[in-house]
Amino acid sequence: MSLEKVKTGIPGFDKIVGGGLPRGYCYTVVGGPGSGKTTFAIQFLYNGVTRHEENGVYLTFDEPPRSIRASALNFGMNLARLEESGRLIIVDASPIRMEVGKYVAKSPAMLGLSNFNIDAVLKVVHEAAEKIDAKRIVVDSLTSLLIQYSDPFVVRKETLSMIRSLSETGRYTSLLLSETSGGKPSQFKAEMFLANGVILLRTIRQAEERVRAIEVLKMRGVNHSTRLHPFRITDVGIIVYPEERVYSTNPLHI
Repeated sequence: MSLEKVKTGIPGFDKIVGGGLPRGYCYTVVGGPGSGKTTFAIQFLYNGVTRHEENGVYLTFDEPPRSIRASALNFGMNLARLEESGRLIIVDASPIRMEVGKYVAKSPAMLGLSNFNIDAVLKVVHEAAEKIDAKRIVVDSLTSLLIQYSDPFVVRKETLSMIRSLSETGRYTSLLLSETSGGKPSQFKAEMFLANGVILLRTIRQAEERVRAIEVLKMRGVNHSTRLHPFRITDVGIIVYPEERVYSTNPLHI
């Protein structure tokens, strides 16, 4: 039985995952600082609304909504316009709130406070998704959420709780952004094992410069590419080059 696919609309990426992401599951996008995770996520939501009539919700634990909108505008994507038309909602759970926006759904507790409750935040996300009939959700970032827990068991439990909450109905296709500073398997986190797929954004040193590369580490139910593919962050966002190869004799660094 073939799986229904959700097209990300990111040039070149859908080709390396067999036409898109299987609908209704959670996927982890992993990379270091500045690797392009947020850009990837914004394109996923923006293309969903503007090309495929699939509304979206963006849950942020890091950047304030104003910063996210500014980043998107750099690539010609006007998120404010989508918010105004009721096709996108940003749920702000960041610890520093720099604005009280008309189109920002406030979560009941901020990350880092003693009364923070992930179930309460997820309730706001589900209510926002229900309000606009959203089909795509982004969590930015899962790392910021989980860093407040010191017990590995609690980390795994909370990760599984979020993944189940977002995927149990099959209604949403979600991206969970995750930060890492190294590419060793021992550094891979719970979300990489629990999610339906893992997308790695890497930088590889070649001579005196670094080349960006994307790798699909896993994608359940999909005959995906297992190679590294170069990508660039351009003035219109990420572009993946599925027919090109990445060559290097040096170690890989995420």
